[in-house]
Amino acid sequence: MTRQKFDTQIAKKSLRVYTCLLTLITTSLAHGSINPNSFHSLAQLRAEIEQAANQLPEIRHLNNPTVSVNALDPRLRLKACSKPLEIEKTKASSSAGKVTLSVRCPDSPQWKIYVPLTIESEFSIVTLTTSLGRGDIVSAGDLQVAQIRKRGLPDSFLTKVEDAIGFSAKRALATGTELKHNMLAMPLAIKRGEQTLITASGSGLKVQMNGKALQDGSAGDLIRVRNLSSDRVIQGEVQMDGTVSINQW
Repeated sequence: MTRQKFDTQIAKKSLRVYTCLLTLITTSLAHGSINPNSFHSLAQLRAEIEQAANQLPEIRHLNNPTVSVNALDPRLRLKACSKPLEIEKTKASSSAGKVTLSVRCPDSPQWKIYVPLTIESEFSIVTLTTSLGRGDIVSAGDLQVAQIRKRGLPDSFLTKVEDAIGFSAKRALATGTELKHNMLAMPLAIKRGEQTLITASGSGLKVQMNGKALQDGSAGDLIRVRNLSSDRVIQGEVQMDGTVSINQW
């Protein structure tokens, strides 16, 4: 057999194989066994996630919120889901003002992805009108409420001046600082080494004795104090007026 005849036969066989494959694909498409849209559209997925996010209680109560899904990897290939997607907030979402959603296909083919969101809204945030030093007590004149558009959730920010008045600054704070809960502390009601009045109640009796604080304490703290009469060290709860209350003596 000549080289030319051999090449001609190979070409004819290849043409027959190609024709058979083309016929098979066409027939399969006609009967629906091959779905050209078998992957979930990323644009549709993004829209579904944003719609679900806007229904979350944490976001619905925000003032004029905007929610956007962080960029999805364009290489993501998720099989089309035959049932509605299950979209819910993860348990760790709210930390540091972040929200992450889990997106799950509950039916075959099952898959699950985690999608972070970017949330922006208008907050009423308590800010400082003056600078404060460490340990300074916050007064009403030091504060104002400002409307600020920010990313994240407002959980860590103070929204009412009443929540800051009377507290002390844990560190130096500059004018304009947007106050957070962790920037403030209850002021000390008593300092280590100061003398105080120890009170104890029980069986209809109320006993008072002089004492000395062995620790700093704010109202509600449990500190050690020394009974100056018996020299006994006991533990009690600090009151707003700097006295220490114990259950028994």
